Amino acid sequence: MKPLPHDYDVDLTGGPHGYATISAAGLPDLTVAPPREYDGPGDAWSPEHLLLASVSSCFLFTFRAVVRASHADFLDVMPARVGPCRRSVAWSASVRSSSARR
Repeated sequence: MKPLPHDYDVDLTGGPHGYATISAAGLPDLTVAPPREYDGPGDAWSPEHLLLASVSSCFLFTFRAVVRASHADFLDVMPARVGPCRRSVAWSASVRSSSARR
């Protein structure tokens, strides 16, 4: 890992209605819109989807680093695939491990 701090630049382009585009240097553009539950079209990545995807991928990448530092192994990780939007927070993950390296 490179020394901290790490800076990330993201641009958002959008108008008063409909879709928006998220872009960052060297990455493909991402079309985003509100989900159907917030009167959006429901056919694009929403902030809610992106939040759950960010937390899930962060969990996986952190888990990989811990496993690697522990000289262990794992088969796969399946973080929660549903992130309900409500006033309380719930998180779960399922991890299947293989035998640890010795």
